[in-house]
Amino acid sequence: MTLSAESNSDAMDFTPEQLLLHPNRLTHKKAPNEEPRAWDGLYGAVITDLEQVLITTSNASYIPGPPLGVNCEMAMYSNYQYSDDDHLCWPQPYSSTQPYLACIHTTVCNDDDPYAALYALPKRSEFEEFDLSSVIQGPGLWFKECYKRLKTCCDRVLEACTAHANTLPSSSFLEDRRRLLPILALELHAYIDYYRIYRPRMDTNASRANIPANVQLAGTFTTSLTVTQEMQRAGIPVWLLRSVSVVPVTRIDQVISITRGDQVLDQHQCPLHLREVLRKVHSIAFLCPEPFLVDTRSVTGISPPAYTSYRVVDPGTKKRKIARQTKPGEHRFTVVEHLCLPLINSAWQAGLLTVDTNPTCTQMAPAGYAFPRPDLFVSVQTEAKMRMLLLGWLQLRAGLYALLAPPFTPTLLLHQTWRTVLQFDWLEEHQNPESTSIAVNVREAKRRERAQTFLAGCNGEMSLVEGKPRRVKWRGIDIDKLTIAEIQAILWEVNEVAFRLELIVLNSHMCALDSKDTVGRTNVKRLLSLCFPPHKFDLCWIVMPGSANHGLTDPVWISRAPYLCALRRVMLTWHSPPPEILEHHHRFRPADIERLETAIAKYYADSFFLQFNRAPILPRNLACPLTSDWEPQPRDTVLGQHSGVYVDVSQWEDGN
Repeated sequence: MTLSAESNSDAMDFTPEQLLLHPNRLTHKKAPNEEPRAWDGLYGAVITDLEQVLITTSNASYIPGPPLGVNCEMAMYSNYQYSDDDHLCWPQPYSSTQPYLACIHTTVCNDDDPYAALYALPKRSEFEEFDLSSVIQGPGLWFKECYKRLKTCCDRVLEACTAHANTLPSSSFLEDRRRLLPILALELHAYIDYYRIYRPRMDTNASRANIPANVQLAGTFTTSLTVTQEMQRAGIPVWLLRSVSVVPVTRIDQVISITRGDQVLDQHQCPLHLREVLRKVHSIAFLCPEPFLVDTRSVTGISPPAYTSYRVVDPGTKKRKIARQTKPGEHRFTVVEHLCLPLINSAWQAGLLTVDTNPTCTQMAPAGYAFPRPDLFVSVQTEAKMRMLLLGWLQLRAGLYALLAPPFTPTLLLHQTWRTVLQFDWLEEHQNPESTSIAVNVREAKRRERAQTFLAGCNGEMSLVEGKPRRVKWRGIDIDKLTIAEIQAILWEVNEVAFRLELIVLNSHMCALDSKDTVGRTNVKRLLSLCFPPHKFDLCWIVMPGSANHGLTDPVWISRAPYLCALRRVMLTWHSPPPEILEHHHRFRPADIERLETAIAKYYADSFFLQFNRAPILPRNLACPLTSDWEPQPRDTVLGQHSGVYVDVSQWEDGN
């Protein structure tokens, strides 16, 4: 029988063409009752896309299609993964520097699995609408129960890291992944399992029987027999790629079809419209919105003028309008003051008033605004009109803040265009009942056209509500019953969000670090996170009510100093900072902090004007901060040996 089998195999034609026509020839040496060795195949197949390649597995029950070929483009799909190019859901080629990727669990057996929450995407039913009075529907808050389930899974992984930190290699890897949870929780879980469970099996099971492969693991592709032996001993699915020239001497028990990624993985179109990757933008642009890198869009289609001049209101009245004075030699900004408008911090206001706004200083068109300027709400003739603008803002507030989430980019609008947007009757509440159906249809078409432009890029994630929503409220208070202090709080919030956004954008334009200096740019991102509470860079645009009069505007110098020192270190990476910022300081007295604050405010206002040809949004103080359940954590402050001396520790502080 053996001689006959050998003579038959000698007579067979094992060319790739014949193997594709007669795949059963691969089983000419099958021995299903014997223990497979690493180079044997319980299952095997010839890869049709690459006819010269044989793929076998000695321990898996299927053969996945390896991500091979000349097309190296990747696409994100509706599950926010990259199909067979994603190591979280499909086997990848073996990496000697990341062997643990083969131990990623791609499936869970049931909902009782302690890590089940890591595999399920949030569902719409798990969100509750953020603001039911908003005309934009879609933004919502995730249920606390769902968040706690995910956090429990991540905490379990973190606890394992802490428990086995002394036995796991590469502590820097562990620290990096811990900061990126929960996105990389699966990878970190695989890392722990690989070095605690599977690597010891590879080192001690050389003479023992093979362990059945864990079907929940991703596994790996390899061309190395050594790697195949190690994976087989450990019980990790492995697929060996070789030339078809080894077929005459290779045992394969059964031929099966290759399972392609597009047969089993979700490949529906991703609902996100991701921003174009610009070479001049470093990594922080992917964590925070960057509206100033895109063309200014306008709901009304008005092009930005080359220069804008506003009429200055007499200072004796309740308000003064930000303006560029046109008298020769007096090109300066002026400041708006109003009973309902929080005051600009005095140091930052002084810096603004030093800027030379001569039109010859910059030739570019003024940049638009991601949010309405706070003085827009008070630059009206009557209180009724002011409350009408506040109504328009509160109706759009939830959706506009949602546009700051990383996949989207807020639309830049001119100052007067924002007035049009806030006055626009999005809900058609004030239409004339005697209007003809044709006129109503025309208005409805224009309304939807404007809404589509205004919410561009949301791709159906957000839309205008149909019908009239319930009465607009802010923190449970009707718009008509808002007090002056509450109106100030609303305007402070929109001002603070705009200021933080503009600071980050200006940094991306002014940073002089090389684009390849990833360490330096990461440090700048860390310092930026320390410039405002709650010290989270990727959440800096989320302004908590309790953060008013904290951070850069804290009235107590020792509490304000850490934020100013962090911003100073950010500005040290900008182009041509002034000597007051360049001076090497670690210890600051109150007078030193005041001088530093003045220099920072002046440099910031001047740099912003030269970059964007308009006045920046500057931090403001609330006269009567509202009570809030959340307050920022106090920053670490180190006092020198002498009383009243602050020591700058921002270069060592931990930011996110």
